Amino acid sequence: NMKKHSANAITLLRMIVSFWVVFWVWNDYKNHGTILALVLLAALTDLADGPWARAQGIVSPFGKSLDRLADKVLVFPIFAYFLFSAYWLKTGLVASLIKGELFLILLLEIGLIGSWCYGWALGLDVGSHRAGKIKQVLYIIAISFWFLFRALSYELGSIAEISWALLLGSSLYCAY
Repeated sequence: NMKKHSANAITLLRMIVSFWVVFWVWNDYKNHGTILALVLLAALTDLADGPWARAQGIVSPFGKSLDRLADKVLVFPIFAYFLFSAYWLKTGLVASLIKGELFLILLLEIGLIGSWCYGWALGLDVGSHRAGKIKQVLYIIAISFWFLFRALSYELGSIAEISWALLLGSSLYCAY
């Protein structure tokens, strides 16, 4: 029955879009506007799959796990790229703060992936909870700002760097 898997199909669409985003980001694709549009499309599918599943009465442990995996497929490689290519940040306190926050986010996400795999293997409910959903929204906002600034050929200045540092810090706070 197609209806039974429709929410998972939305989540799989997010994973496909995420793979394209990650591919283009890591291959230094210069059209940052296209990447931003795909990130926003992925975010819309993230907003849609859960409510659709609940409205159709098709919420499943598999769907919850797939949703969480799709979140990681999008954000982890992008934050790894941001840290890897941190050359665009000047030296200084704010730049060091951002680099440190990116490193902590990656460590946090590795821990969350490990706990997700362990919980899934034990058959536990490994779906996202409120703080995880807020964290994901903040991640998407930070990623979107970065690609928006790049699409507009705007070099990150101190105000943008401080805003980005606050977004990343807020997302770390939500994780704890």
